[in-house]
Amino acid sequence: AIWTDRYDELDSGEVDRRRESIPLKEFSTTENMGKNVYYLATDMSHPMTGSTVIVDGGVSSIVNGAY
Repeated sequence: AIWTDRYDELDSGEVDRRRESIPLKEFSTTENMGKNVYYLATDMSHPMTGSTVIVDGGVSSIVNGAY
């Protein structure tokens, strides 16, 4: 879950409930996503080929039963 202005409209209890549902217990930010994109766009990711990078705070691990 990426923090957006939409969350500003929710009451704090709902925001806390949603945060607690994320395995890392924090929302991602557009800055965090940008850092991942930057990594993939630079030579630092050179050894990666044909990979899927999931940046979701662990949410997909719940769906897939790994959490």
